[in-house]
Amino acid sequence: MSSKNKLPADGPSHHVGEHEPLVPPLDAITKLELFLEKHWRMVVAVLVVTVAAVVIFFYLKYKREDAMTQANNAFTAAVTRSDFEGVVTAHPGTIAAGSALYEIADRQLAAAELEGAQASLEKFISDYPDHKLRENALLGLGGISEKQGDLDKASDYFQQVIDMGDKTSLGPLATICKTEILVAKGELEQAMEIYESFAVNNVGSPFIGKAEERMAAVEAKIKRQAAPEAPVEPAPEEPETPAPSTDPTAPPAPVETPAPGEAPAPGEAPAPGEAAVPAADADVPVNGAPAEEIPEPSEEPVEPPTDGAE
Repeated sequence: MSSKNKLPADGPSHHVGEHEPLVPPLDAITKLELFLEKHWRMVVAVLVVTVAAVVIFFYLKYKREDAMTQANNAFTAAVTRSDFEGVVTAHPGTIAAGSALYEIADRQLAAAELEGAQASLEKFISDYPDHKLRENALLGLGGISEKQGDLDKASDYFQQVIDMGDKTSLGPLATICKTEILVAKGELEQAMEIYESFAVNNVGSPFIGKAEERMAAVEAKIKRQAAPEAPVEPAPEEPETPAPSTDPTAPPAPVETPAPGEAPAPGEAPAPGEAAVPAADADVPVNGAPAEEIPEPSEEPVEPPTDGAE
């Protein structure tokens, strides 16, 4: 065997300090054992609490998701108002319950139940402040307050939607609604300024058409107020006709009679004590015989009788 295939008698050579030791030092093992021996109860307790917390977390998550699923299914199956009320009662705090409460308010508003709709919307905003329909509820409350004549309260609700800024797409609509409050108060110049600014800053808004329509109406009102009013001539007064007397002892009212030589028109009723004048086409009997039976006078000469007696 050649010498190049022989291994050294001492095996592979090692140099002191060339590699880290694979086994930790004895003093480190001793410190860990001492810690576990001294605090093992605490370590076990921490492990148990951690495992329990993880289990509880996933259990609650499952229950929450299951409750949301049941609430969504109940909301989808609801048809009548009582069905939606059942969703609100059986699944409080869920998004579906908030949507059901908003649906109840919407149906109450459609039935002109203003007070009931107002109470439902106020409860919706209080119980579900983060619901996606919150701004819709604020607009609804503003509209109800406007119908009730409380314009300042309505304006406050519309302003809450405007203050949401980019968080909602209903800000332009709220601006139009609040501007109409100014129109109702007669502040036309201020309303016109807001509409002009709206038209410039909301070119792509889906509410730009409504704003332009309302702006034209406000402009027409301003022009009508600025135009002088044409004088209105009073209508001529008609003579008053005295009411018939109910006193039986009162003398009868005088009857107008035609002037001498005048006769009432044919067919008209004669005055008391006057003879009626027949119509031109009426058949009037003469000497007891109808007009058509009166013989016409003969045009032939009548010879005098002669004395024929002899």
